Amino acid sequence: MNLDALREVTKCNGWKALADTLLTQPKPSHEASGVFETYWIEGGARMREQISDDRKLVALLRHMLKPYAGSQVSLYRGENVERWKDGKIGLAWTPRIETAQMFAGGLNSVPSGGVVLHTVCAPSSVIAEPNYHSRYLGEDQYTIDPFSLGGIDVIEHQPPSPVLSRANEI
Repeated sequence: MNLDALREVTKCNGWKALADTLLTQPKPSHEASGVFETYWIEGGARMREQISDDRKLVALLRHMLKPYAGSQVSLYRGENVERWKDGKIGLAWTPRIETAQMFAGGLNSVPSGGVVLHTVCAPSSVIAEPNYHSRYLGEDQYTIDPFSLGGIDVIEHQPPSPVLSRANEI
C-alpha cells in the first residue's frame, strides 16, 4: 500500500469496496498503517464521502490507524452548520482553536455558515493522535469517534463565506 495507490482508489470512487475488504483483513503493519494515516489526513473527506457510512468509516479507522494511548484531550472542530444540525459531525478535531476557526470560516462555511465546536474527549473516543503529516501542516489533527463523544458545545458561529460561495457559482 502506497499513497499513489490510495489516491487511485479515490479517483476510481473505490473507497466503499476497499473499506469492506480491509475490514476483513488482519490489522496492517506499522508501515502500512503510517501510509494510510498520511492519506487519511490528505484525502479523508473524499474517503468519508465515498464510504457514505460514518460508522463503517470509524470501524475502518480504528482498524487501520495506530491506536491512541494518551489521556483525555480538549479539542475543537470547525464544522458546517447543516452537518452540525443533522448530527453528521466530522472526525478531524484539533487542540488549536485557531485551526477550527479557519475551517469553520472557510470551506465548512459554504453554503450556510460554520460553527466552532468544543469537546473534552475521553481516551476511548480518540482513534488516533496527530501524525507527522498533520503536524507538518500545522493542523494537529486528532481523529475521533463522533458516536462516542460526550457533550459538544458550540462556542462560535461563522457566517457563510461570500468569497467561497461566489466561487461555487462559477
